[in-house]
Amino acid sequence: MGKQGDDLKAKPDKASMWKIRIVEDIAQAPAGWAAPSFDDSAWPVTELPVSWRMYHTALLRTTFTVQDKTSYDGLRFFAWLFRQQGIEIHLNGELVAKVNNLEEKTGDVEAELNASALKHLKDGENTLAISTRHNWRWGMLSMKVYNDGFDFNLDARKK
Repeated sequence: MGKQGDDLKAKPDKASMWKIRIVEDIAQAPAGWAAPSFDDSAWPVTELPVSWRMYHTALLRTTFTVQDKTSYDGLRFFAWLFRQQGIEIHLNGELVAKVNNLEEKTGDVEAELNASALKHLKDGENTLAISTRHNWRWGMLSMKVYNDGFDFNLDARKK
């Protein structure tokens, strides 16, 4: 979770660790892959940034802990994206947001999630699962990807 207060643009101190699986198409994702109960123990662990085969989809999973969900009144998704397409964000197995058709091929994406997303947050361990497809090779043209990386963040705003 992000920094408390109104300033939700703070970046994490270190890159987040994710479980990852690459599929050719999202239709090949394992059934229930975004659910907290899904067994991802055989999936490799990675630290973003990471590269995968062009035009394939990455399935990414991570967990975070919330002490008291009632102390939050908002969630925000933030990412620095590099030619990503068809991003779907799941919180505890529920689809809470989609990002597609970016106006620019790279850049920051920030979105306040509506109240219906917040209801999926729970006390204890939470699962964030994201699918994303890319259409470009990482590292080309000395892009920012190796300097700051790309990452997905879910911030919460304290009441």
